Amino acid sequence: MLKLSLIAAAAFCAAAAPALAQDAVADVDQRTVSYADLDLSSTAGIAQLDRRIEKAVIQVCGHADLHDMDAWKAMDHCRDDARSKIEPMRNALLASAQAQKANQSVALAAK
Repeated sequence: MLKLSLIAAAAFCAAAAPALAQDAVADVDQRTVSYADLDLSSTAGIAQLDRRIEKAVIQVCGHADLHDMDAWKAMDHCRDDARSKIEPMRNALLASAQAQKANQSVALAAK
């Protein structure tokens, strides 16, 4: 299972209100992204995984008021941070799926 952890939000809370920093770290938000039902060796499966990851990123980082630039920047930074943290795991999953697919084929030769 993939898990996204919201470390950036805890850092923003710590900067904004140092007294709340300890509570913010304890309440790190995360989501689990399921991929057991996906064929990650297919374009459709990869696209579905990417949609699930993006949905989890949005859920973890939340939304910001368009009129509050500081909140908007914090949300945007959180989303970028979450995406960059999950990318290596996503890439490893896709590489593993491609390797498994390659190992399922058999080369035949005729003389």
